[in-house]
Amino acid sequence: MEKVRIGVIGCSEIGHAHAGAVAAADGSELVAAADLDVSTADALAAEHSGAKAYASHGELLANDDVDAVVICVPTCVHRDVAIDAFKAGKHVLLEKPPARNVGELREIADAAREADRSLMVCYQRRHDPVHRRAREMIREGALGKVYYGRVRWFTCHSYPLRQEHCWRWSTRGGAMASLGSHLLDLQLWLMDYPAWQQVTAWAHRDIAAKTVDVGDDAGDDLMVALIKLENGVAIKAEASRRIHGPIGSGCELYGEEASYVEAGKLVRRLSKDERAEEPVGNGSPTKHRQTQAQMEHFIEAVRGNAEPDMGIDHALEMQSLLDAIYGSAETGQTVVRPAGEIPRLRSE
Repeated sequence: MEKVRIGVIGCSEIGHAHAGAVAAADGSELVAAADLDVSTADALAAEHSGAKAYASHGELLANDDVDAVVICVPTCVHRDVAIDAFKAGKHVLLEKPPARNVGELREIADAAREADRSLMVCYQRRHDPVHRRAREMIREGALGKVYYGRVRWFTCHSYPLRQEHCWRWSTRGGAMASLGSHLLDLQLWLMDYPAWQQVTAWAHRDIAAKTVDVGDDAGDDLMVALIKLENGVAIKAEASRRIHGPIGSGCELYGEEASYVEAGKLVRRLSKDERAEEPVGNGSPTKHRQTQAQMEHFIEAVRGNAEPDMGIDHALEMQSLLDAIYGSAETGQTVVRPAGEIPRLRSE
């Protein structure tokens, strides 16, 4: 079987991770890399024999030897680059968050359908075999009735000015969209993606305003959100790009009988002093394994052997939730989902 020929658009650290996954997969090969800073495209291409570097995504997309692309550019230009890719007849693996808002994501989805090409969004935690086994166990009732979830990602980023989109509100490169949405996707996916009903959120933006010159467009350096889902579960979500304290990420889903934690364990509190932990699957979840499994799934989707995961249904639900979180934080008001609103494309 011929290998799927893949190009990477955006050659930062994330682009390198995807390029490595392409090279490691049996069914694909890296043939192109593009970045406005062509030196970074040159560097990535040099690591992979036969790959060619380009100074723009348009030049890469004009290459008929490219079957599919991984888009790793800032979220604020996802729509334009993805639509150009579909017009060029390429399949797309799109970094998260997929767009700045639901409207932009619908435009991307329309372009994918018109081109009859696969669109898959990068939320790689759902691809880890440990989390996949946990999802099966949760479906089978391992947690009992699920009622509460917590997600948190605290880090300390000091990106150079070239990545100032990470500190802007309008680009949706802030803490919750870029970091927190990874864990929100895992949490929702473990529960088969119930729709959100109500969101109350608050953002701290002062550190972002001091990090780069963004004027009135300072993004969320910290975001906290309380989310109520249609299945009655409440979620507390926290994300920060720069915080003076312990850094790291965590996802916990609580049921009446047990909880599941991101480290890949079912936890039961037997008493105040007794706690039982049951490992799930084989080994602990790892970013490398998740990224590799995600790429292999994308390759099968390109070949027509699998449905994209995450596809447009879940992507629209996540984008709708992010829109509600940012809308609540911006207005200071709780956002309630309009009755009958269904952002998914179940019948399309």
